[in-house]
Amino acid sequence: MQEEQVAAVLYREDIEKYADNFTPFSTYLISTAKVRVPLPYGVPINRFEWVIDKFTVVEEVKDANIQDPPLPPPTRLNTVPFAYLHEQQRSTEFDNHYFTHIIAIVVNCGSIKYVGANNSKCREITIMDTNMRPTILTL
Repeated sequence: MQEEQVAAVLYREDIEKYADNFTPFSTYLISTAKVRVPLPYGVPINRFEWVIDKFTVVEEVKDANIQDPPLPPPTRLNTVPFAYLHEQQRSTEFDNHYFTHIIAIVVNCGSIKYVGANNSKCREITIMDTNMRPTILTL
């Protein structure tokens, strides 16, 4: 495994959240950071920058847990518009992806609402699984 240094970018309230997490010459396991090409102005140190936000998971790698198995990569769920669902067949290619299982279907997607003291955006999405059980997700 080759070590590589990266530049990490934090904005606004995320700076305070991670202020005490990073120390020089330490190793971290970082999940769900956004990766981008550095902005054209300035002198970039690396080929890419990592944007760390409130959804990023940061864990320090210590010598004691260096042998722990790595976390599994995030799972990507592919979505298909309902109008094209009838075209799907088991294990057939559709739009360069292979679909083998339908987990659930979105039956209702509510409008965006602003809630809480911080006026955070959220919406309720109702999905139905293969057993016809509805589940409401708030995202």
